[in-house]
Amino acid sequence: MADAPVLVFGATGGQGSAVTEALLGRGARVRALVRDPERAAARR
Repeated sequence: MADAPVLVFGATGGQGSAVTEALLGRGARVRALVRDPERAAARR
C-alpha cells in the first residue's frame, strides 16, 4: 500500500469497521473518524 494514510469515515460502524480491518490487514496506515471515541477505544 502507499505510504499515505487512508481516512475512514464511520470506522466503528458495520461497513466502516470491515473496511478498516481490511486496510490494516494489508498493512495500510489508517486514520479513523468516529462519532463516539469510547466505542472506538473499545474496538482497539
